[in-house]
Parts: sequence; C-alpha cells; structure tokens
Amino acid sequence: MTVKTVGVDFFCYHRDRLGSMALRDELLEQHWSYMDRYQVQMIARGPTLVSDTPTGSVHILSLPDPVAARAFAFDEPNYQAGVYRDVLLRRWRNLLGRTMWDFPGGPDGGNRYLVLGFCAGQAADLAVPPVRDELIAYGPLLSDNGAAWLGTAVLLRAPDPDKARAILAPDRYASIEVHSWQFGGRRLCRPARQRTGRLPRETAVHDEAPRSGSAVGLSACRACTRTDDLGATAGSHRLAHIADERKSRSGSKDLIKPGPGRWPRETGCFLLLRRARHERPKGRRQCIHIGFILSIVYHLNPAT
Repeated sequence: MTVKTVGVDFFCYHRDRLGSMALRDELLEQHWSYMDRYQVQMIARGPTLVSDTPTGSVHILSLPDPVAARAFAFDEPNYQAGVYRDVLLRRWRNLLGRTMWDFPGGPDGGNRYLVLGFCAGQAADLAVPPVRDELIAYGPLLSDNGAAWLGTAVLLRAPDPDKARAILAPDRYASIEVHSWQFGGRRLCRPARQRTGRLPRETAVHDEAPRSGSAVGLSACRACTRTDDLGATAGSHRLAHIADERKSRSGSKDLIKPGPGRWPRETGCFLLLRRARHERPKGRRQCIHIGFILSIVYHLNPAT
C-alpha cells in the first residue's frame, strides 16, 4: 500500500480510562465507521494491550494540518463518550516511507510493540536502524510546526519488551514506554479453498482487539464469493455447500446416494438440502427437521 500524502503525518494515541471496557465494546462499530473515513490517509493503526485487554488505540495518519489532527482525535466516538482518559497527539515523520500493510512480516506472527521515547532538546534516533525489516512504523515526534524534536514513536516486531526498548538510545530520553500492540483495522480473511476438497469453516471480520464474549462482526463464506451478512443462516448456507459438494462427487442430480447397504453417518442430515450457492435453501426448516429425524433413526438402528 502506497502512502497517499494529503498534508503532514500525525501520531495519535488514545489511552483507555479504567473501567471503560463495556462502553468501548458498545461503541465498537461506531469507532470502526469513524476510522473508515480515514482509510486512505492511514499509515498504521491498532490497539495497545495488557493480557489481551485493550489499554489504548494508536492511529498514525496523514492530515492537512494540526487543526484537522485535533478534530480527528477529539471527534472520535470513544473520546466523546468518555472511553479514553487522555490523548497523545503529535506531529510525526514517516522515516520508513511506507504503511504497516507494507510490513514484510505481515499482520500476524511474533510479538509487536509500541515504543515511545520522550525528551526535549537535541534530536536523537533520526536514522532508521539496520533492522528495517522488523520495523512497522518509525519516526520522530515533533512540535506542530515541525521545528522541535520531542521524542520518537516506533511500532516494531521484537522477541520481548527489553529488545523492543533497545531500539532507542536509552541515554537520550527522559523516559521510554513499551506497550504490547497488534495490527488493527477491518480485515476480512477468506483463504482459498483447501487442496483436500474439504470446505473450510466460516470466517469473520476482525478488527482491533477482538475479545471473548463480544460481537466479532459479519459472518462470511469461504467456499464462495458471498461476503454479506449471513447471520443466523450461516450454518445452513455452509451445509448447502457441503451437500452440493457431495452430490457433485456422487453424480446424483437430486439426492445424496447412500453408502453400500446403509446411510453413511455424515450424509443423513444433508439428505434433502436443496442446491443453493448464493441464496437461502427453500424449505430450509423442513429439510433440517427431516435430516435430524433421519440422523436419530440411524443412531437407533445403524443397520437400516
């Protein structure tokens, strides 16, 4: 992804208020929708974490001027609702000249960290370190006019927090913070069909810090190009694919052929599912009820 320059770059770090998790979850879709408006300008984004619990939200993006940057930071739905306790907003310079989506290591794998070094005075760490392939974002924190150096902000992959901290010269900063971090943003994962011919399970849209017990997003089907909200019909949609798969392998036009002398266990519940690749099967409830009855009959009398 090429950075589209529309002005200057800014680093924005919203830090969560203690006890705001429920409110954060409630406003999750509003947060995503708000950030969707800045998708083209985004350089990097994602949450900071402690034991998989979000503690803040990082956004690095290009904006026309400091006024637009303040509007971005303070109009954000979570900030307006009181999820965050404070905001760090600084002008920033993209020394890597790329976005996090260009990171050679990809969105997953290894430990990712946000490293913040704060100081004022003579600038330090202005040259990109030799471990460029481990860097996701790297650049100095600056005053609004870009004249004064105020620190450094880095996103990187490292084995542990100490190795991440070592990316900055320790004697040049008044303080250095290290936070666990992960890639954020809407990511729809739809891998290609497996070579074995088996249909993979449904996937979902992921965003910043998915948590157990919270809504993950829209169900999507990996077996076809359908990516709309399948909702409660996702299961039957996939069963229809399985039925279609087995019918194509068996050569039957209407029903799935039984095995020699008995109904195979895995096909009984799919007996009367109609062919449906992009629409809900007709008579879905009747088909599932009949399939369920047939499965019970099989278990009670396997020899039939």
